[in-house]
Amino acid sequence: MPQQPNILQCWWWQRRIDRMKQCRTEADLLKRCGEPDHRVSDGEVEIWHYPLRAIGGFRYSIHVAVTNSRPTQAYLHLEPQDTA
Repeated sequence: MPQQPNILQCWWWQRRIDRMKQCRTEADLLKRCGEPDHRVSDGEVEIWHYPLRAIGGFRYSIHVAVTNSRPTQAYLHLEPQDTA
């Protein structure tokens, strides 16, 4: 069975997401959470990537959607880890 995040990691990640959701401005998000690892722009929406860690062949990160300098969504994202 592949390794999965443990209950404490899930709790901690959910706490970080909840704190990000409380931010009302881009400046507030930067002050609370710091600069994201990288940003991806898609028209009016910019996705900020905050990496967490790799577990069981997947990379976990928190993504925050920023529109008009306001964070509008924060969610847990996972993707397969590169095997090369």
